[in-house]
Amino acid sequence: MDVKIVKNNDATPLWSGTLAYNDATGLSHDITLMVKSGDKISFIASAKSSATGDKTEWNPVIEEVQEPGQSIYTSQVPNNFFADARYDLGTKFKANVSGTITKVRIYTKDAESGIHTVRIWNAATGAMLLPKAYDWDIPGGTAGWKEFTLPVPLAISADTDYIVSVTNSTDLYYADTQHGFDSPINNGNLITYAASGVGSTTLGTMPSITYLNSSFFRDIVFVPTPSQTIFTTQTPDYYFYDAQYELGTKFKTSVAGKITKVRIYTNGVETGTHMVRIWNVATGTMILPTTYSWSVPTGAAGWKEFTLPTPQAISANTDYIVAVSTGTDKLYADTQHGFDSPINNGSLVTYAASGVGTTALGTMPTSTYLNSNLFRDIVFVAD
Repeated sequence: MDVKIVKNNDATPLWSGTLAYNDATGLSHDITLMVKSGDKISFIASAKSSATGDKTEWNPVIEEVQEPGQSIYTSQVPNNFFADARYDLGTKFKANVSGTITKVRIYTKDAESGIHTVRIWNAATGAMLLPKAYDWDIPGGTAGWKEFTLPVPLAISADTDYIVSVTNSTDLYYADTQHGFDSPINNGNLITYAASGVGSTTLGTMPSITYLNSSFFRDIVFVPTPSQTIFTTQTPDYYFYDAQYELGTKFKTSVAGKITKVRIYTNGVETGTHMVRIWNVATGTMILPTTYSWSVPTGAAGWKEFTLPTPQAISANTDYIVAVSTGTDKLYADTQHGFDSPINNGSLVTYAASGVGTTALGTMPTSTYLNSNLFRDIVFVAD
């Protein structure tokens, strides 16, 4: 019996497997994905021949996983609090991956209170992106960060400039560190610029004026779109060291997005310089800005990750190969017949015989052997 799990009738299943005749053990799966209201997850069982007498049970355990939020500011605190006029004050920023804004934050002094109005803008078009401007009644109290939870989280795109703005209230108070944006303040996936602190005396318009590169302590809580990898619970059967190879995995994605990291599975002693490349299969073109040299340290066996200095954008339904060479110790992980069938996870799709290699270092690997899985992987974030 063939079984699969499908989201919203997508052509590519989230997971698939085959139950043999009289299988009393069953199959297990571990899937992490983002869902929203109205999404449908289907378990589908299809008889390979006669379905007479078949009995199939599925006992899912569903757990909600909250991604930790990121903010622009971490340990920064204001140098001053002023109270000279009414302003719309903001911070210009972008994220290098897509995601959602769940909250807006401002830093207040203990006496600051009253109605503040919250907006988020597309910096290029000047459009206000929230369903409406939200009034936020801030109570007086201790100085520090105050948070406003958006009634509807706002989805934002990667590499797009936005401005989060919050007015001050009729008490006129606002936080300010002059020259706080002489240099960008970046944290996690959130990126700002020199002179990212902006303001306007025309309330309700997108702030764009800068003064002494001030930071006005307007911030967000951002949740990146969850990342995905090709491999989940798979581990190698063997480690070999017969030659130096360029080893890879052929894959595609069902949606566009970015590769943020490359992963390989190593044993405890594998070490040395490994070269990282990603190839467009159809053109044979290496698509990274350069070949990256990755010095893999020894340590416990398991997955090691290399963060790409610049996340690599990839297109949907386009075949790529992620390749990482072995070091001079020649060690590499291998499960022979590991790609007798595709290994698919989330938006990531592979093929039978997706494990590829070559002894010609620096060239796109295309040779297969015993449908081996060579444990070259990516971390992918959908747009």
